[in-house]
Amino acid sequence: MQKKIILTSLLAAALTACGGGSDSTDTGTTPGTGTTTGTGTTTGTGTTTGTGTPTGTTASLAYTVYQPDLNISAVNATVTTNGSTVTNSIPLTSTLNASFTTSDAGNNYTLGGAATSGGNIRADGNVALICTGTTPQSGYGVVSANVTKVTDLNLVFGKTFAESVCGSTGSILKIAADGFASNNVNDSFTPEQTSAIFSNLGLTGTLGGNYRGSAYSYTVGTVTRYFYVLRTNETSTSNGTKISVGFQQ
Repeated sequence: MQKKIILTSLLAAALTACGGGSDSTDTGTTPGTGTTTGTGTTTGTGTTTGTGTPTGTTASLAYTVYQPDLNISAVNATVTTNGSTVTNSIPLTSTLNASFTTSDAGNNYTLGGAATSGGNIRADGNVALICTGTTPQSGYGVVSANVTKVTDLNLVFGKTFAESVCGSTGSILKIAADGFASNNVNDSFTPEQTSAIFSNLGLTGTLGGNYRGSAYSYTVGTVTRYFYVLRTNETSTSNGTKISVGFQQ
């Protein structure tokens, strides 16, 4: 049983170009006859020397990483900005480092590093599913410190989410305003079950699988979008564990 929920342009910083120049002073004098004379030589200390025009700026951004084994880690990503190009480099584990780059304000991304098999990146790069392989067990959910964790589930009620999972076709989850929920793979939930999914213990299904979600919001201007990260444990049915990310449609 799968649950699909949450999330969806990228964090960008403006590059300030620095350059050298000369401040001119003139030693010439202007006599009262109206004729201007001077040495014609410009002197001064205004000449700037340096290592050259900077090619980019870097900053650190905290991320929470939801790992395929359902563990959670806190990491610091490096965000490099060079003109309109912004690259987020995120250490998924001590040995896996993934990156994603945009040059059009988050409309399109190029994946790199351990992110070899695609994924889904939204909310200006602050929420992503990163696939390091072609199976559902290869997905990492990453959420930056720029997003807000949702504690009032009424905020996600009445919304529809496209859930992404690595190596598989995603699903659509609709949560009604009263908390009843259903998806397009024949799962349905009562309001109590929906709330349980987003609790600390998660929802345990009839076959022993456990489904535990964390909901978040991201605001740009006056528009707020919601998404979630779902941790699925279906070891009881030999399906293993996996991470999926739901993006509000």
